[in-house]
Amino acid sequence: MMSRGEDRERVTGSIRSRVHFVVHAAMPELQALARERGWLSKGYSHLSFPWQELVFTTDGWRTERRVKSTEVPSPLVDGYFQLNGVARGTSIEFAVHVGVDCHAAADTASYRERADVWLNNGGRNYTQTTT
Repeated sequence: MMSRGEDRERVTGSIRSRVHFVVHAAMPELQALARERGWLSKGYSHLSFPWQELVFTTDGWRTERRVKSTEVPSPLVDGYFQLNGVARGTSIEFAVHVGVDCHAAADTASYRERADVWLNNGGRNYTQTTT
């Protein structure tokens, strides 16, 4: 049974939910990228993430949707991706495409090098139930 708020969202067309996924520099995939690119040996140990894109499906990849942190307003706040048109309690499968910048600790401006990487649970993708 739907709550009054969920029923109101369905009527107004503003069904939305969210998933939580925090990208951080200590993630093994990001540390591996930094090593493979030689960033760590150059002293570029500080990583930042200028953009993130959540690619997800609710139907076993028959269709996919994308939510980008560069959209205005941003659907990504404090590690939560806002999913418009997806009801709370929906199971999704997803991967996150991330832009990665690196710089040395003493750098005060911009980045030294950049790359992008897919975070996808070792090729198995992540699954979550939306809240």
